[in-house]
Amino acid sequence: MIHRRFLCKVVYKNSPQTTVVVVDKITSAGTQFSSRKRDLWCSQQMALSRLCAVCCGVLGLLIVQLGLAMSAVAQSPAAQTCSGYPGVPGTPGHNGQPGRDGKDGVAGPKGDKGDAGGTAVYSRIGVQGPPGKQGPVGPSGPKGQKGEPGPAGDTSLTRALQSEVQAMKESLSKFEKATSFQLFKKVGKKYFVSDKRLGTFEEALKFCSDAGAILALPRGSEENKALSQLIPDSQYAWLGVNDRETEGKFVDVQNKPLQFTSWKSGEPNNHQNKEDCALITPNGSWNDISCDAKVTIF
Repeated sequence: MIHRRFLCKVVYKNSPQTTVVVVDKITSAGTQFSSRKRDLWCSQQMALSRLCAVCCGVLGLLIVQLGLAMSAVAQSPAAQTCSGYPGVPGTPGHNGQPGRDGKDGVAGPKGDKGDAGGTAVYSRIGVQGPPGKQGPVGPSGPKGQKGEPGPAGDTSLTRALQSEVQAMKESLSKFEKATSFQLFKKVGKKYFVSDKRLGTFEEALKFCSDAGAILALPRGSEENKALSQLIPDSQYAWLGVNDRETEGKFVDVQNKPLQFTSWKSGEPNNHQNKEDCALITPNGSWNDISCDAKVTIF
């Protein structure tokens, strides 16, 4: 390879000024150069030189203008800048935390008085209608299954209740019987009753038996006093005692010995051996008398 250097003269249009340009060219050793080829290379190199000069000038102008523009932008206020087209809206952000409640405002002025309301109308409850007719009896349901037997009850309590009920029934029965007579008085659990009927001792026993009672016989001083108070004045009442089986040994109608007596002084005396029964006087004293006498039955 051979390095060759050429001197090219540059002639400017419309100017007498010329310029000499050195052009280096590397060729092979056997290459022949004519003056024409040399001139052609020179012209190419000149054209390239001009083009480079023009480009450098244009580039310099652009750099100057760019510097002026940047300086103007830096010195001008932001309000004079031109805005571009709006961009695509971004994704909305998350809602923030709720703010605190504000303070209560100042109370407003009192409003005007409103118009009076209309008169209220009160309705009265109507009278209840008559009940409807009773509906027909429905069909009988199926018979239920037999239940299990319950636990055994307390028989002692049952017996006590039954005894108490029986005693109440007897007491009520006695009261009903007693109130059916003209005279009656209760002493303890006993009633003395009478219709002021007169009769012999045997008649008195039968009358009391038919009434479901027994001939009166006091068992103590209280009962003796109560019976004597029922006897009308100037009358007497039979006592349920006698000594018909054994003279001088008085027993009750069930032939049991007497537990209480209230004999008058000197009695019983069995006058004329005919006094085998006894009576009670209005003052409460006892006296033996004939069983065939007519005496008030109690």
